[in-house]
Amino acid sequence: MWDICFRSIRLIDPVQGLDEVADLAIRGETIACVGEHIEGQARLEIAGEGLILTHGLADLHTHVGGRAFCPLAVPADDAGVNRSVTLLGDAGTAGESNFAGLLEAVRLSRTRIRHFLNIHPKGILELPQDWSEQQDFATLSERVEQHRDKICGIKLLAVSSFAEHAGIAGLEKIKKWAISLQLPLMVHIGTESVGALPSCWEAFCDALPRMLDAGDILSHCYTGKPGGLITPDRRFYAPLRQAAARGIVFDTAVALSHFSFSVARQGLDDGFLPTCVSTDLTSRNCQRIVCDLPLVMSRFLALGLPLSEVIRCVTERPYKALGVDCGRLAPGWPATLSVLAVEEQSILFGEGKDSLAGALRLAPFGAVLNGRFFQATKGENILI
Repeated sequence: MWDICFRSIRLIDPVQGLDEVADLAIRGETIACVGEHIEGQARLEIAGEGLILTHGLADLHTHVGGRAFCPLAVPADDAGVNRSVTLLGDAGTAGESNFAGLLEAVRLSRTRIRHFLNIHPKGILELPQDWSEQQDFATLSERVEQHRDKICGIKLLAVSSFAEHAGIAGLEKIKKWAISLQLPLMVHIGTESVGALPSCWEAFCDALPRMLDAGDILSHCYTGKPGGLITPDRRFYAPLRQAAARGIVFDTAVALSHFSFSVARQGLDDGFLPTCVSTDLTSRNCQRIVCDLPLVMSRFLALGLPLSEVIRCVTERPYKALGVDCGRLAPGWPATLSVLAVEEQSILFGEGKDSLAGALRLAPFGAVLNGRFFQATKGENILI
């Protein structure tokens, strides 16, 4: 007797080069058998027609904790297992002064979470962030050491106010500090185009990719806002290509307004492919435009990325960026799995002139975590 058995379901595991229709059986918290037709019944039988089964999806860039903790944050499970995602990266929702509060806010979440500690002491609870004071690296280091098992990196919003007050020297200090802690740096690029940009802005944007090393994360890589590095004149391409060759992570972090289809098309055409496909899910976009990770995956299918590549961008690569081992769809591996429904339908991604029509939507169906199957819900929205 199996605990869970998926019947005639499409299995996709890019690490193994696996893409086939088969059965997969689970006993306890482990994949017990994979085969064309598995004998024996299961306590839970799931017919696989129209479904895809992958290793558990990971969303590298979210903001969790719920609105009671932060007005922009979503409940972790609403970004996670309720939407077929088993691993989340919290992208700097909290800083050193309120990180303990964030841990308490997500304590009962079923979805696994890894955290990027915001360099600003209040994280995104204070926006715009005040950079008039110096960073307290001693206290930041203390917080990291207290929570090494949960913190996987450092988050910086490299917006115009940071460039104006801290500049390139401030960026260098933060990078050196992250190196001393042996943690990657996740950098938000793209700033709101309100008012004049600081005089150092062009030099700051040119210097930023030059400082990033293998494993550092460039978030909102396809932004069309000032500070984006994929521009029509391609003026930042030299340092950006060098950074790509060093192994930096290109993180889509779509968000509500940090993604441009025209920039994405240019970037893809010029060889800047996403390392990780992520949402930047917040309370502002969880019911419109972004909604969930499977919907964001769908927009990259519409942009022409192969399905196997998109799945690699939400499994193997974000797992590595989050410092977590990624499993396999094979006997003996933990049964940490995601189930997606494939829906053929006309769909418009984005809105207005910067949008893209598609014909296929990946939708959350379910997830398996710790031996339990969670039925997922699909985000229904007016604008997607």
